Amino acid sequence: DELKEQFGNETDVTMVGATPIITEETREFVHHFIVMTTVSCDKGEIFANFIQREQIFLWAPGHHGMALPQDVGFPLFDSESNQAILIEIHYNNPKLISGKVDSSGVRFHYTKTPRKHKAGILQLGDPFLGLMGEEINDGLTKHEFTCGGTCSSLFLDEPVTVLIESLHMHRTGVRMTNEVIRDGEVYHYASVEVYDFEQQGSFNAQQQPYQLEAGDSFRTTCYY
Repeated sequence: DELKEQFGNETDVTMVGATPIITEETREFVHHFIVMTTVSCDKGEIFANFIQREQIFLWAPGHHGMALPQDVGFPLFDSESNQAILIEIHYNNPKLISGKVDSSGVRFHYTKTPRKHKAGILQLGDPFLGLMGEEINDGLTKHEFTCGGTCSSLFLDEPVTVLIESLHMHRTGVRMTNEVIRDGEVYHYASVEVYDFEQQGSFNAQQQPYQLEAGDSFRTTCYY
């Protein structure tokens, strides 16, 4: 309701940047957070699965914000079903400290002038936490995840440009790579060779933008 009151029936509201706001008193407990636009059903309820939510911003330690190119943006209310913005915050409190109140969040920078290109987020690796609960061996352990060319053909009907490639693991992660494979060859390679969650929970690979095409496959490898 607050969003409707602020923007009325405006649909050309485009997010062009975001700044995380982390409460200093509780910073040590804020593990990471995800910001999504949500789709509501006829009864006004918010669906709980990933299909009805679209990520537009993520924060983890070491990430200072996002500024998109001048011709790129995330449309916020480009359909009648996009009626809310949801922020999901994950906390880490192994010492079970009580009495803390957190007010962390995110500040959006937006324009009412549509941008030429629409942005989106693609998750690779283990986005549905399929390995949750699996034990990690002593010493260096490697987990490899693949997304085949058939998979990419489902959501790529034309080439798209990758602006930011962010590699993310958790506390025991030490190294991570992501490969784009085209016609049986590694077309693109990104890596973080020394990873520390406390400093770079979301590591942006140092690289120029590149394009993905339908039929590309992906191989994401995490070392613990």
